[in-house]
Amino acid sequence: TRLSLIHWLVTVGHVDLSNTGNDRGTVLMSAAGLGDARIFQWILQRVGVGTLTAEDNQGRTVVDKAITGGNIQILDLAIKANGAGPCGHNGEMPLHLAAAKGDLTMIRHLVEVVKVDVNARDSTGRSALDLCVFGNNPSARDFLELAMGLKSSDESENTSPRHTVHKWLNGIGKAVGVSLGLNAQGICAFTYEDHTIVVEVPETVGSVFMYAQMDMHKYAIKEDTLKLLLRNIIPGASPVVCPSLEPKRDNVKNDLDVTVSLTERIEDVDERGFKNLLECFIDAAINTAKQMNIFASKRFISDILSQISAEGTARTTNNSIDFDRVLDRIGMFATEPPKKPNLEAPDIETFRKSLTSHMVEINKAVNKNMVVNARGMVAFTYNTLTISIEPTSAQKMLLSTTVADNPNPGSYKHAMQLNYLQQETRGGVIACGDNGELYFMYEDSINVNPSDFRNILENFIDTALDLNERLHRNSGPLHLTEEGLERDMKNKTKTIKDFRDGDKTLLQRIFAQSDSKVIQGNIDALTFTVVDANDMDVLRFLVSTTLELAKSTGDDKAIRETFFKRVCEKDMFDDDLLRQLVEGAEPNFELNNINSIFISSKLLGRKKIASTAQKLIDLHCSRCLGHIQDAPEYVIQDWNKIVLSLFSISKTSANVEETIAGLDWIISHTSPEKIGEGESMASALHYAASHGHVKLAEYILDRFPKLSLDEDTLLWACKLNHTGLVEFIINRSKDLPRNKALEAAGASGSVKILKALGVGRVYDEGDEKEQSDELIDKALADAAEAAISHGNWDALECIVSDRRLKAPLRGFLLKASSCSYPQKAIEIILKSRFAADQSYICRIPWQAQALVLDKQVTGLLHVMSTCGLPMEIGGMVWNFLKPICEDAPVISSSHNFLEKFRVQLERDLDISDIRRKDNDTFVLSGIGDLNFRDGFCCVKKRFDVDGVSIEPSGPLRMSFELGGCFLGTRKLHSGVWLQRVVSLDNSFKYTDLRLMLRSFAHVSRIVSNVLTNAKKFNVTVPASNISSIVRDARSFTQVRAENVVQRLGRHYTFSHFSQTKLVRVTTPCCNSGSMSEQTLLEDNMATPNETFFCTDKDGNVCAAAYLFPENVDDPRYFAVLSDKASVIKDPL
Repeated sequence: TRLSLIHWLVTVGHVDLSNTGNDRGTVLMSAAGLGDARIFQWILQRVGVGTLTAEDNQGRTVVDKAITGGNIQILDLAIKANGAGPCGHNGEMPLHLAAAKGDLTMIRHLVEVVKVDVNARDSTGRSALDLCVFGNNPSARDFLELAMGLKSSDESENTSPRHTVHKWLNGIGKAVGVSLGLNAQGICAFTYEDHTIVVEVPETVGSVFMYAQMDMHKYAIKEDTLKLLLRNIIPGASPVVCPSLEPKRDNVKNDLDVTVSLTERIEDVDERGFKNLLECFIDAAINTAKQMNIFASKRFISDILSQISAEGTARTTNNSIDFDRVLDRIGMFATEPPKKPNLEAPDIETFRKSLTSHMVEINKAVNKNMVVNARGMVAFTYNTLTISIEPTSAQKMLLSTTVADNPNPGSYKHAMQLNYLQQETRGGVIACGDNGELYFMYEDSINVNPSDFRNILENFIDTALDLNERLHRNSGPLHLTEEGLERDMKNKTKTIKDFRDGDKTLLQRIFAQSDSKVIQGNIDALTFTVVDANDMDVLRFLVSTTLELAKSTGDDKAIRETFFKRVCEKDMFDDDLLRQLVEGAEPNFELNNINSIFISSKLLGRKKIASTAQKLIDLHCSRCLGHIQDAPEYVIQDWNKIVLSLFSISKTSANVEETIAGLDWIISHTSPEKIGEGESMASALHYAASHGHVKLAEYILDRFPKLSLDEDTLLWACKLNHTGLVEFIINRSKDLPRNKALEAAGASGSVKILKALGVGRVYDEGDEKEQSDELIDKALADAAEAAISHGNWDALECIVSDRRLKAPLRGFLLKASSCSYPQKAIEIILKSRFAADQSYICRIPWQAQALVLDKQVTGLLHVMSTCGLPMEIGGMVWNFLKPICEDAPVISSSHNFLEKFRVQLERDLDISDIRRKDNDTFVLSGIGDLNFRDGFCCVKKRFDVDGVSIEPSGPLRMSFELGGCFLGTRKLHSGVWLQRVVSLDNSFKYTDLRLMLRSFAHVSRIVSNVLTNAKKFNVTVPASNISSIVRDARSFTQVRAENVVQRLGRHYTFSHFSQTKLVRVTTPCCNSGSMSEQTLLEDNMATPNETFFCTDKDGNVCAAAYLFPENVDDPRYFAVLSDKASVIKDPL
């Protein structure tokens, strides 16, 4: 492994780990960039923690490299040593770098766990949200907007998480005739069947929590109850309802009160989904209570029965009670753990393909060969853990591993504590297996990019290792420094009342703590509580008291800034509070924090951005008279940041007027030329494009003549489907490159955007230059491939209709053959004029031949059937229309068969799960067993004949008319086998195998129908012509012409059929009564080649084979048939 190589270089090669590179980067930085926690820890132990703070010559630290590596465990160590301050060469914060990478997992960790400032700017004035453009991850962008409070505007258009859930609860309440909704603290509590259900939406987290608590005395909860609850967690269930225990000190009573909880991100559900989620949770809470009641009853009756047993044994052994049976009867109603939901084969196959693509990348990284099996599962070992990944749906994966094999009784309680609100498990759940083992599981989407998949996997492993260690040393979650402080802070009603009464006790307790970060965090939480209460008197009390206490510590700057941001967010300004906030602050406090005004969606929605900013500037001038001359120059330096902030909150067209007013205010305080020279206006133009603000974009371009439209502006408008803005940009700048925009439009599937970009338009003769533009051709080709990959068929149809598309047809057919719905994609391509123009010069790739030829043959047969044309005419037309095809690969053995042909064969035959049975045999789901041996390819399938009256003459007669397939058996009444054998010579190609298997599947359905009818109507399977029973058989039985020749002393009959080019060759052997028909069937079962025995229409036993027309004169086949016929002792 890589670690072994590093170990060898250090111990044997004497490499010095303290050396630095040309850029002064350390070995530890390189290890962090790899993202391998084991290598990082190994090097850190040898170089010491002092190297964690080193910088290279561009000012980058280990934190920068840790984000590149994507390992959260390494990032936490790096931030612990360096803090979460600037770590990039442009002063980027860790959140900036994670946003630029588009790493949602890392962004979530930094915001929710590390608690970084989401509004922080780098040295160029950019926020993390600005850098999301480079990460190209819409989910990361949405999360940052949510965290920055940019998703809500005024009350009429409020889309904040709390408002959204409040609206949903109101709708549910109206439907059932009760009043439901969130209070000011974001909590809704109601009673259902004696259970108190709580729904909570924290202010700063975009998730909804549902929980209900079960009293330990009411439900007689003991340690054994906890094991039952952990066993009843359903792996792969959606949603996962998690039983847990709130971590409490050992001396606290009721430490076994069970909390049933459910956590879901609000952006992942709509109103209907939320209603279903709430219903599922209520059902789960009620079922959990029933489970515990029955389990407690079982325990109670068990104790009574044990007592009766002891007393009865002392008196007599007669009429003893079967106690085990009684207990089983009591527990049968609820103690059986639920089972994992079953998946359909197509869902498993879809998942398997997605997981396989991810595992290919993982295998390259770790130099292993981990293979996804037919059930879509993969398992591997890491350290002491065995990790498994399996599907829960076509789009969801379940990661699981055992974290305690033989847990002690106290481990179940500890596991329930770790499950509390799924914080210690990072969104996962600890459950109990059938044998009492504890395992950790986590569900996430499989449809992520490779780097995100690797991050998910690494985070899961890190969490599992941590849980494994904690369960073995039985240490619970960390407790508060001061007992009861968090509990008192959660009592929000009491907090507001105490502040109204002028009680400073809670604030004094907060400032009595030694850790400044803990103090800041508690003040932040109190600020949210007070602001939500919307009481200006309480807010003034909190601000004045807190600033007074903070001055004693000499660190009031951060707290003052926090108050200012929250007041701006909620638009709770008045003159007294504003003076209170700035009094005693540093001289440039107003200027340093003016950006908070321009990120307030409340102020924007209420059209108060410009007026509030002016009020703050006026206050600064009146407070700091000695600094007036310095103020204008200082203000100019920060306008880039302010402009970006203003545009970042302008989400709806209703805010455009106020946005323009805010921009006018900015321009009035500095020169438009200086604003236009920076990057802010270009970024602002991108914001206008991403939100479809035509009026705003037009204003910016008119106000700043030096600013020009670029390709990124058009790209943002296309990505987010703003048709009007795309048309505006194209009309404004007709020469703007469209390559990226066309590809984005193809991926999004918007036909309107494509048409706005000029796709499919009929061009005049004067547009010849544009029609022949190679860049446009490549852009259209990229857009078409994107549409194929994403299954956007309307977009694909629009693109291939464009006369400027000149790319090779072969590439599109190859791309279409490997997409999710190849038949649909190829159908759209083939019916386009683009395909018609290249139909005579394109060589059809072998991967697409099945779909292309099937489509064309089906169309030709439809025309022939409709017009009543004979086969001869159809053959002539086909010879004229038949496209040029590439040679398909030759198949000569089973070597590498799965690797080369499995995916293609599954797609062409519309089957799933081709798997290896032994070295030479493969199982084809729904078709049969495929075998390569001794120079022949054989496919066979067994049919059960139980309940069917069948004689040997039936299978022999049927074999005469099955298009090259034949029936055989060793014991007739135990079942019959349908077979087809073909010689593996150098001419046997993949296309021949495909046609052979399709024909075999067709014949298989015919035989199945015959046997089903015989069983259904209780009739004997006839030896007469089967076409009278099964209509499908006529394609094989309708003879067009016959001729007889004599070779090697035998008569050979050649039968040519109407609907297949195969030729049947037969030579008679004897009368049907001359030899045991059972023996003939046994010989068919063991045949070494493509010949077989059958009975012709005159009742004669024949040796037969089906040949292609080009082989009918090959003497080899006459010799093989002669040898076959010589087996019969009494020839005709």
